Amino acid sequence: MTGGSRGFPSDVRVAWAPRTDGMPRRDAAADLLGGLLPGAVVVRRCARCGSTAHGRPLVVGGRHVVSVSYTDRWVVAAVAPSSSASTIGVDAEDDDGRIDLARVLPAPSDLHAWTRVEATLKADGRGLALDPAAVTVEEVPGGFLSQVERTVYHGWDAPAPPGVVASLVLRQA
Repeated sequence: MTGGSRGFPSDVRVAWAPRTDGMPRRDAAADLLGGLLPGAVVVRRCARCGSTAHGRPLVVGGRHVVSVSYTDRWVVAAVAPSSSASTIGVDAEDDDGRIDLARVLPAPSDLHAWTRVEATLKADGRGLALDPAAVTVEEVPGGFLSQVERTVYHGWDAPAPPGVVASLVLRQA
């Protein structure tokens, strides 16, 4: 399943794939990214410890920015050319009520609020090492703006399979 518009830039691509039993989620993400960026070399690097066994996916050569997210049943990948976005973040969550939002976001909050915040934290590069309360989100026509410190991200609720909520943010280049 691939997603197009919903207001985000036409050069941003989002793809979904069901998680196959037994397939490691990073392998599923690598397959999705390979379909979106044939021939590209994608590596991982942890911003905190420098490990290449985990962390944010990066495209060697820097011609695209990428982000991935996982639910129990799905893998989603988002890509944008680095000429239009300096960073991208995507987050997806199953809409099954298992996330205790009261622990991480001020009330009232819903799953859309959470995916917007987590996508922003991924685009920021610090992920959940940064307090989710550091992210502000403001609705704007066609999407939302999120901010961490002085950095502003443009965001959208992304098309998703039934029972899944997803958001995508990018910092424009």
